[in-house]
Amino acid sequence: MGSLMKLACVIVACMAVVGALMARTQAQVTCSTAYRHLTPCFPYVMGGSTGTPPARCCEGVRAVANATRTTVDRQRVCNCLKDAAATFPGLNSMAAQSIPRQCQAEHFPYDFSSSPNCDSIS
Repeated sequence: MGSLMKLACVIVACMAVVGALMARTQAQVTCSTAYRHLTPCFPYVMGGSTGTPPARCCEGVRAVANATRTTVDRQRVCNCLKDAAATFPGLNSMAAQSIPRQCQAEHFPYDFSSSPNCDSIS
C-alpha cells in the first residue's frame, strides 16, 4: 500500500508540473499576435489621427493588455512594438502615445515609440 501511495504522489506531482508548463506556454504572447490585434491602429498613428482611435483599435489594445499577464509577455510585446515603430518613420508618436488613454486602457503599459525601455516594464 505504501508504494501505491508513493506512485500516486509522483503522478500528482507530474500532473502539477505539466499543468504549470502548459499554462506558461499558453500565456506567451507572440509579436504576430500583438500585431494582429493592433493592426487597426496603424491608420490612426500613420497620419490620420483625428478624433479618437477606431473602435477596432481600442478592442485590440485591450486584447493585448489582457493577454499579457506576465512580465516576460509584457516585455516581449514592448520589444515587438519598439521594433515595429522603428520600421515606420512616419509614425505620429503623439497620436500613438494617446491611444491607451483614448481607448480607456490605462493598464496598457507600452509606449508606442522606437525607444521605450522595455526592461523597465514589470
